[in-house]
Amino acid sequence: MKSFFFTILCFSLFANSHQQLCCFQKGDSTLKIGGSYSHLWMKPRGFSTFTGSLGGAQGIYEYEPSNSIYAAASLNWRQGNTSQAKENRFILDIDVQERVGYTVKPDCFDLKMSFFAGFGFRLIHHHLTQPQLDSMKFKYQEFYVPLGIVNTFCLNQWFEIGINAIWMPQVFPTVVIKPDGQTSWRIKKTLANTQVEMPIIFKHPCWSHFSCTIKPFFQYWEDGKTIASTGGVPLGIPKNTSHFAGTELNLGWTF
Repeated sequence: MKSFFFTILCFSLFANSHQQLCCFQKGDSTLKIGGSYSHLWMKPRGFSTFTGSLGGAQGIYEYEPSNSIYAAASLNWRQGNTSQAKENRFILDIDVQERVGYTVKPDCFDLKMSFFAGFGFRLIHHHLTQPQLDSMKFKYQEFYVPLGIVNTFCLNQWFEIGINAIWMPQVFPTVVIKPDGQTSWRIKKTLANTQVEMPIIFKHPCWSHFSCTIKPFFQYWEDGKTIASTGGVPLGIPKNTSHFAGTELNLGWTF
C-alpha cells in the first residue's frame, strides 16, 4: 500500500513538472490578427473635448525565443466619428511599428519578459466640419521611437496573462492642412505618449498552436502645436490631447 501511494505521488509530481514545462505555447513565432473598439476623448487646447467611438483592425508578428533576440512588426488601423456641440471630427488613425529587443525567460518561473526599442510611424487624419463654415482637414504624420516591455505570465495550460507598457517619444512630426494641402508644417515634438495593455490569452491544450486574446488597453497621445508661421503670422494650430480606452480581440497562430 505504501509503495502504491508513493507511486501516485511520484506520478503527480512528474505531471505537475511536465505541465510547467509545457505551459507556454510551442514555437518561437506568433502571428495575431483581429479587430478593435476604442473610445476616444480628444481635446484641442483652448477648445471643447470631442468624444466618439472608433472601430478598427490590427495584426502583429512576434519572434520571441526564450533568452534570445526579440523582434516584432505591427499594423493598427482604426477610424470613427467624434463630436462636440455642433462640430464633428472624423478620425482615421494608422500606426505602423517595428521592434527589436531581447526576451528573458527565467528557468524557475513561467514568465517571459521582452524588452525592446524600435521605430514607428503614425498617420492621423482629422476631417473637421462646422455649421456654416468650410470643412478643414489635418493630416498628421508623426515618426516616433517605441521603447517598452512585454510581460507574459502563464497561469496554466489554458490561460496566460500579461502587462505591456510602451513609451513613444516623437522624433519628426508634421501636419498638412487642407484646403491648402500643399505644405507639410513642422509641429512641436511630444514626449509623453504612452500605452498600457493587459492581454488575456486563452488556448486549448489540444490545439496549443492556436490562441484567442482579449487585450484591454489605454493610450495617451499628443499632437503638438504648429511652430511655423506664414507671412509673419503663426499658423495657430493648437496641440491635441487624445485619450484612447478600448479592447482588442485577436486570433493567434504560434509556429
